[in-house]
Parts: sequence; C-alpha cells; structure tokens
Amino acid sequence: MARDEFSRPDIDKLAKRVAFLCSRPGCDAVTIGPSSDGISTSSTGVAAHICAASAGGPRYEPLMTSTQRGSIGNGIWLCNNCSRMIDNDPASFPADLLRRWKAQAETRAANRHGRRHLQPKDIQDQMQMMMGVQPGSIQGSAIENVHLASKVALESLDSRFSVDTSFVQGKSHYTLKALETVPFRFKVPAHRVPEWREQLRGLLEHGRTVKVNAQDVTVEGSDLMAHIFDGTQEGTLKFAPHGVDAVVRVVLRDSATGVRRELEPFSGKFYAGAKTFSVDVQSLGGLLHLHIKHDLSASAGDDLHLSIELRTNAWEGGDIRFLPSFQAIYDVFAALTAGATFDLEVFLGGITVCRAGYTGQEVADHIRDASTMLNYLRRARLVAEFLNRSIKYKAEHRFTAEQHTALAEAVDIIEGSHDGPLTSDVKATLTLTEGDPEALSPKIVGELLFVGSDPGPWLDVYGEIVRMPAIEITVTNVVAKPPRKRRRGETIKMIWKPTPEARCKYRYQSPSFPDAALVTSTTS
Repeated sequence: MARDEFSRPDIDKLAKRVAFLCSRPGCDAVTIGPSSDGISTSSTGVAAHICAASAGGPRYEPLMTSTQRGSIGNGIWLCNNCSRMIDNDPASFPADLLRRWKAQAETRAANRHGRRHLQPKDIQDQMQMMMGVQPGSIQGSAIENVHLASKVALESLDSRFSVDTSFVQGKSHYTLKALETVPFRFKVPAHRVPEWREQLRGLLEHGRTVKVNAQDVTVEGSDLMAHIFDGTQEGTLKFAPHGVDAVVRVVLRDSATGVRRELEPFSGKFYAGAKTFSVDVQSLGGLLHLHIKHDLSASAGDDLHLSIELRTNAWEGGDIRFLPSFQAIYDVFAALTAGATFDLEVFLGGITVCRAGYTGQEVADHIRDASTMLNYLRRARLVAEFLNRSIKYKAEHRFTAEQHTALAEAVDIIEGSHDGPLTSDVKATLTLTEGDPEALSPKIVGELLFVGSDPGPWLDVYGEIVRMPAIEITVTNVVAKPPRKRRRGETIKMIWKPTPEARCKYRYQSPSFPDAALVTSTTS
C-alpha cells in the first residue's frame, strides 16, 4: 500500500520550526551539523508521522484523508533514536502526546529565537544575579525571586516536569512532578545497586515511599534530571507513589451494650503494590491517624493489619483548656481501652473495597500509652479550669506515676468524688444562739464543715508548678449529746459520734476564697 509521505518543503519546514532540535522533551538533540567533506551537511533528524502514513502503521487513523496524512500538521521532527522509540511503542506515545511535544518544541524554539543557547551554568548565573544587590522595593522578595528564577531555569531544561525548589537547613530540595510519561534511565554505581534494588522493590511490590543514595548517580533521557544529578557528591532521591483518594468509615461498637457510634470520616490515600496495598488516612484535624495494610497473597478471610496513631502536633503550645477535638479523641481511646469493637470500611471513589473489625484487646499495645497520656491530660485540664489558669500543652512532657496519682486525687476532690464513710469520733464546738432548738434537745444530729487554714498541695502540671487552695471537709450524719445544763449563747465543746450513714467529703475552697479558721455549722 502506498505511503502518504511529506513533501521536501514540508520536511524542511518541520526541521526549521524547531531549530533542527529533536522535539521530544528532555532530548533536544541537535539533528544537523557539518559532514566530513567540509562542504555539505549531515542530518540525524526525521520528519516522523504522528499518525501512520499507511494502514497497519503506528497510530494509523483511518478517518484521515491522504492529504491530511501527508501534511505538515501530521508531522513532528525527531532525532533517529526518538523516532524509532515512538514507533516501537505506540501505546506509550499516542498521537495527542506527540502533538503536545510538537507544540512545546515550537514554543521553545520561538522563545530561543535570536538568543544564545541556554547552558547549565546559566542557572547558577541567574541565581547569583538574583542574590546580588537589588532595589529596595524588591529586597524583601529576594528569596522568593531566587526560587522563581531557579524554577524557570530548571523547567526550561525539560518542560515535561513542574519543578519546586527549597533550601532547608543548608540543603537544596527539588520536587519534580511529571506532567506526562517521562522515560529516562538511571546509571547507578555497582556498589549502590543492591541498595537501589532493595528500595525500589519496596516501591513496586508494596507501594511504599522510598529513599536512595543519589551519590555518583547519572541520568539519561532528561536534561533536567541530568543537570540535577551532575556532580552530586551527596544527596537523597525519594520516590513517592501516586496515591488514590480514600475515605474510611469507622464505627465504635460497645461490646457490652451493642451501642454504635460513628466517628468523623477519615480521609487520605490508598497505595497499591504488586504484593500489598496500604491506606493512610487521618481524622479530627490530623490528630488521629490510621494505617491499614493487607497482603494480597493472603486468604480473603485474613484481617487487615491496623495501626492507630495519635499525633498531637496541632496541640503543641496551646492552652490545655481549649485543645480542639480533645473530647472526641479522649472518647475514642476510652472506648477502645474498655474493649469496644473498631469496625472500619474503606471506600475508593465511593465504592467499598474492604471491611475489617478489631477489638480493644487486639490494639491494646497501641492504645494503652495514648490512653494514659489522655487521662493525664483530662485531669490537667480540669485542674487548669478550676484554677482558671493557662497551662501550655507539651507533647514531649513526661510524668511519673506519683505525679499522675497526685493529679488524680486533686481531680477527685474537684469533682466531688473524694469521700468515704466516717468511722471515728469528731471533736467540735457548738455555739447556741437565741431560738436554737438545740438548746432544749437532748440529742443533736449535725453536719459539720471544717475549713483548713493551710494552702493545699503543690502539683506538677505539664512542668508548671501550681498550688491548690485550702481543703474544706464536710462531715454529715454525726450525733452529739450536749450537757444537761446549758445556756443560750454558750459555746460548748462536744464529741460528735458517727451514725451508720456518716460520711466525710472533701472539696477545695474557691481559688478566691480566703483562708479561715475552724467554722462550725449544725442542723437538727
């Protein structure tokens, strides 16, 4: 079958419109130069068909006319190597991609027209220029301008990438995001091959983000990559998989009552490798993280592997009285510690892909430490609220069992739960005033209030030393027998004996309550 070839004038135009450079981003090979005879030129360029020139060829489009197939619009200028590459693997290099290459190459040629060819050293020159003396109006944005100049210069080396740059703790960081499929090849020194093989296996088999040593590594197939790696004496290359948006629905079910409570949805990413998949999601403002992993070779009945992590970075330095989502976080860990079932369902694009359930016992090792810390924090919050005092949260704070016990006792008093039966006699005085019925009663049933004059205990709360107010003690259901001979207005010293219902209850004075001596109150 006849081929619809390009005309000689169109071939010449295709080459000249891209300045005789290969149109594949990252190649930019010069395709013309002098021949050895000292007179003529030698070309290594090809006017390649985007859609095949005849049926059966790569990317053949049967709806195109013969004129369209042989027109300049269906051509792209490439070097010999890239021309063979796109035709040997047409599925990886579809027509739309080649048209995009062509448009980008012509844009690059237009931008370079009349200018000298960009050299790798120009990047450093531009950055040095940006770091030089600037007019006062732009000095404040000098750093931003440096990164912008670096970004523009680097992207000009290979337009298939979007580049972000940063400089952190004396090290340059480059983030490259491919805008299309970018074939390139790493040349790794022999002594680093085992490390690279092991790390890349983790990426391909398990979808993990991996880091490898980039020292002495070179790159072929991208001028941008080659420039970054050129002469690298120290550096790390991180490969991050492309995650799929995932949502996880979590329900806590009380093992005793069966009551179910759905948590705020978790959102994050789903990563898949050849052997395992994993899900990393978070909820409650990033405070609660779930990591789910499943071995694809395991039987369908095998459970997913779940880990739960509490990350309190968002609380750091905040007033412990006003930490966001504290109660929700506390309730989750309290329920798991009590043995609640943790049921989860993973969604991708609104479709359920897996379900699993866990009991508190299965995750106890992950839960116990976090639960203890949250209990300490809950009590610290109550003390801070009672004293109306701002105390800063410190994630790295460590406390002893004795400090936690002292805090727990203080909170019991604040909440009114520090009480117990009275089993011994109490000595107190009674002052009889005009109209007191006790003046004539042979037996008095009383309630006594003792207000301490000494301040309460010192507490260590997140490294801050606070002092509690004086303690009040209320004694109820005690009985005394006053002497037979007594007068109104007389102060009588008596021994009060506990009844079977007698109780002794402690509470703190209000922080503004003045210290006082013994106060006695009675009822009949």
